Amino acid sequence: MDLDPIQASAVIPDEKGILKMDGRGFHFASVFARQHLDYILYENEYLCDAAYGVSREYVDCLMFLYVRQGELELRYLDRTVRLKEGRMAFLDLHYPHYYQALGGGLRTEQILLNGQGARAYFELLAEEQGFVFEAGADIVRQIEKIREELRSTSPDDHRIALCIHSILALLAAESRKPASPAVEEAKAYMAEHFREMLSLDEIAGAVALNKSYFSRLFRAETGYSPWEYMIRVRIREAFSLLSESSDSIDNIAEACGFAGASHFIRAFKKETGMTPHAFRKMFC
Repeated sequence: MDLDPIQASAVIPDEKGILKMDGRGFHFASVFARQHLDYILYENEYLCDAAYGVSREYVDCLMFLYVRQGELELRYLDRTVRLKEGRMAFLDLHYPHYYQALGGGLRTEQILLNGQGARAYFELLAEEQGFVFEAGADIVRQIEKIREELRSTSPDDHRIALCIHSILALLAAESRKPASPAVEEAKAYMAEHFREMLSLDEIAGAVALNKSYFSRLFRAETGYSPWEYMIRVRIREAFSLLSESSDSIDNIAEACGFAGASHFIRAFKKETGMTPHAFRKMFC
C-alpha cells in the first residue's frame, strides 16, 4: 500500500546508525479514526549506534519519542535537551526538530500520531509543562499496549485511541505540580467562607500575602483568578441545592453567596451554558 503524504514526509532516505528495528512501521488507520479519533501513523522501536541522527523541517503530525535505553540529544523550539533513559518527548513536528544519539546502545520508541485531541493536549502541555517528561510505569504500559495492538492481525483503532488518550492524560496529570501551601490554604478558606461577601483583600489576608502577588500566584497554579475560582465553588454548591431541594432561585442565590438572583443566573449560565431553571428541569 502506498504511503500517504504525511507518512511519506516522515521517511528519511538511507537513515544512518540504525542497527535494528522492531515494530509495526506504518499503520493505515480507518477513515473513521482519521476523521474522529487520535490515531497512529507509524510505530517502531529503534536500536541505534552513535551515528544515528534525524533532522526534519516539517511533518504534519505529532510524535512520542521515548528513550528505553541510552541517551540522545534533542533540539526543539530553540532548546537543546538530553533525553535519558526513562524520559520521553511529546513533539509537534510542524516545528523543525533534530535528535542525535549520544553514544551507542540507544533504544528508542518512536510513535507518530495525529488527531484533534492529541493536538489540544500538545498545546496544553507545551504551555504548562514543556515537551519533555518522565515516562512512569503507567505511561510505559500504555506504550506497550499500543505495540501489542499494532502487532495483532487486525489492529483496533478504538483501542489505540484509548491508549493515546491515556498517555496524554497521564502526562498532564503526573506533570502538574502540587499547589503551594498558600494556594491550598486560600482554597480551603474560600470553601469555608464562600457564602459570605468576601473581598480579594480578605482572601489574601487570610494567607498573609499581598493581594497582587497572591492573585498572580493563584492564577499561575490554578488557571483561575481568585474571583473565578470563588464563582466555581459557589456554582458547585448551587448544583446540590438545585438538585436536592425545592428552594427558590432567590434563596439558592443567597445561600451560595451571590449578590442577588440575576447575578447568580448570569454566573451559572456563563459557567454551565444553561440557566439554573434549565439545569433543574434537565437533571431533576
